Amino acid sequence: MAFAASSIAYETLRKDGKIDAFPLGHIKANQGDILLIKGSDGYAYPAYSPTSTGDVFAGVAYETVDNSAGNPGDLYVRSSMDGEHVFLIGATTRALAVGKAVYLDETANPNSVTLTAGAHAVVIGYVTDLVSSTQVRVRIAPFVTPAA
Repeated sequence: MAFAASSIAYETLRKDGKIDAFPLGHIKANQGDILLIKGSDGYAYPAYSPTSTGDVFAGVAYETVDNSAGNPGDLYVRSSMDGEHVFLIGATTRALAVGKAVYLDETANPNSVTLTAGAHAVVIGYVTDLVSSTQVRVRIAPFVTPAA
C-alpha cells in the first residue's frame, strides 16, 4: 500500500526526556532505585519487585516517593532517563564488562545489574567503565527490550 506525502505539519509535543514521571504502584521507591514499569498493571515499581514477562526498565528513581499508604497511581515518581549511573555488579573485570549489555539482577537489591540475562532479560544499558571489581558505570537505556 502506498501512502501520500504529508500535506500538513504535525506537532509531536516533544520533551527532552531527561526526567520523566510515572505513576507509582502501591509501594515505596527510593532515590537511586532501578525502576520497572510492570507489564501486568502499567505502574512503576522498584526493581526488587518480582519481575515478569512484559516488564521494562524505566530509568533510575530521581527521588524517594512513598506510595505504600495510597492506591496505585496516587503518586508519581520522577525518573532519570539518561546519563551514566553506577550500579553494583558481581565481581568482574574490565575485559569482561566494558561495552557489554547489562541486565537487571533479579536476585539482588534494586541497584544491582548482571552481565547475564535473567528469566525476563530486562536490559538496563551498557557498561562504560569499571569503577571497582563490584561496581560498573552504565549508560542507561530505558524502554529497550532485547530482540525476541
